[in-house]
Amino acid sequence: MHHADFRPSFVTNCITGFRTFFLMVLTATPMVGRPGLAFGQESHSKKEVFQVNQKTTILKAETSFNTDNGEFFNNLVGFGQDFDGSLFKDQNEFPWKLSYRLWANQNSQKRFRSIEEKILEKLIAHISTSWSTSRITVGYQELTWGENLVMPILDVVNPRSMIHPYGYYDPAAKIPQFLWVVEWPFDSFKLDLIANPFPTSMQHPDQVVGFNVKEPESRPRGLKSAEYGTRITVVTDALETKLYAYRHGSRIPAYTFLPYSSGDSAAPDVQADERLSNTLGLSSSYASYQLLFRGDLAVHQDNPATNIGTEVESSTTRQWILGLSTITMDQQSFGFELHGETWDQAPLVYNTNALVDADPKSAAFYWAALLANLNFFKSRVQPNLVYFHGLNSSDSLMRINTSLAVDDNSTVVVELLRTNTKTSSPKMLLSQRDTLSLRWSLVF
Repeated sequence: MHHADFRPSFVTNCITGFRTFFLMVLTATPMVGRPGLAFGQESHSKKEVFQVNQKTTILKAETSFNTDNGEFFNNLVGFGQDFDGSLFKDQNEFPWKLSYRLWANQNSQKRFRSIEEKILEKLIAHISTSWSTSRITVGYQELTWGENLVMPILDVVNPRSMIHPYGYYDPAAKIPQFLWVVEWPFDSFKLDLIANPFPTSMQHPDQVVGFNVKEPESRPRGLKSAEYGTRITVVTDALETKLYAYRHGSRIPAYTFLPYSSGDSAAPDVQADERLSNTLGLSSSYASYQLLFRGDLAVHQDNPATNIGTEVESSTTRQWILGLSTITMDQQSFGFELHGETWDQAPLVYNTNALVDADPKSAAFYWAALLANLNFFKSRVQPNLVYFHGLNSSDSLMRINTSLAVDDNSTVVVELLRTNTKTSSPKMLLSQRDTLSLRWSLVF
């Protein structure tokens, strides 16, 4: 149920531009590693030279197995390339980088109600270049903000898929956005500016806690619906601090009960609410010997809060994370995180008594996480463990994966994911599940 709000002409122009650029890159690819050869005019009269210096190709395959029902799902294949080159024009050199990823699923032409069988497909394609002291990156991108390792709260630039089989907060659940990113490094800090003129919506399931989900209302096109923000990074000795401000569609799933439901009275309809919200964030990390302290704070203003009937309420949601990790002399890493989340008005749709308890109430949820990143046999075998459990609820998530380096270019990952959710917090929307996944990647 993913619907893009892009203007057709905008999409067409983007596709045409990237296709033209890909053809130029592919034409120049045979020249990789051969200095003096480039895509352009002859050396005596040339004013523009397009040169590719390095190319990396990535192949990926993945499959998952639901241990509850004994079925395979998420049979995914992927292909991607990274190019690094230079554009010479009028005695000036403009370095550039181009990256793209294409993920495809065998169920691409099918529609399923089951969360495990929903199509996963992704396009990441962007180009970046340096201009004076700044760097400009344009294209379909995924940005990672914040310092925490489990359930990120500052990754608000990209909307997420609620139907992703590995969870709403899994890194693979991000939906790429067509972004303009400008980075300005200064002596004592770095400034990032981000603009998303035509954002897309989150991907919603057909049902949430037994309620039928309707599509969110379309946003008005133009600057009023654009998403934009900034980030300032300051580094002083061992302390790194980042300040964030971003205006965006809601990244915390919220739903409003519709006044009239088309389905059964026991399962009324709700509508996804993705109104524009504001997020202010602070992220900090401090390294001392073998210890690393991390902290994230996010305040989401005007976040939609579900209410009964046609009345629309907004809420301020606060999320914070404190973490500590240590690295031993043999490069084994262990960590601990505390998570907190408070709502001025709790989202009633996640409450099974929502229809009889219409009085908005505040809510607070707390979790703890244990992390371990190990490596053996000269880092060829790397087991990783994440255990996440509610302190005032029975929510839990356990992820165990082991990465095996077959050779210098090929890696195999085996992962076990088990979730158990009972609370009404949107942080843990997935129902109870056990999945076993196998991933293979080749980089050359």
